[in-house]
Amino acid sequence: MSMVIGRISDQTIVEVSGLMGNINMPSFSAAIATNYGGQASDYTIYTMSSAEQQRYENGDQYSVVWSVNVITGLDFYAEDTKRWIRLTSNKTRAAADGVDSIVITINVMKADQSSIDTTYNGTIVFNVQTDVNTLIECVFVAGVCTKTLKTTNSRLYYIPTQNTKRVVDDTGTEFRIDQNYVLALQLISPM
Repeated sequence: MSMVIGRISDQTIVEVSGLMGNINMPSFSAAIATNYGGQASDYTIYTMSSAEQQRYENGDQYSVVWSVNVITGLDFYAEDTKRWIRLTSNKTRAAADGVDSIVITINVMKADQSSIDTTYNGTIVFNVQTDVNTLIECVFVAGVCTKTLKTTNSRLYYIPTQNTKRVVDDTGTEFRIDQNYVLALQLISPM
């Protein structure tokens, strides 16, 4: 279980603990007061539900919900309203001959993933995982960016890099990456 520890007087979070086993709550509360000052009664401790803990570990953005000097939960509204990035391609393999190519389409999806967010216009730079450091700058118009990938060098490309869960555009807006639509593309030397 993970815990959120808050100071009651100003409703600030003083610590978010990692996974903890069985603890002696009175001793733990006393240790909090020792670490942060005041009395144990100056603090509130909230234990995350398993669903909240999963989202916290995932790096989801959240705010802490307070009610009468007690933390009552975590609110993931800010995360849940972020738009999604979905990547697709016309094929996953092409000859590395400088002519054959792969067309990549990157869509900004609405937060509920129901459709492309045609109101989005902006620029996002994606890190590409390959044997050389590569970036792809995408300029979106009406929520869509199309790029053509071709080269004379054989390589495997992951767009975006593996385990990338979020990207940020040129205005600082964060987007979630739809992990079902991450691309692994291979450009191979012609035989």
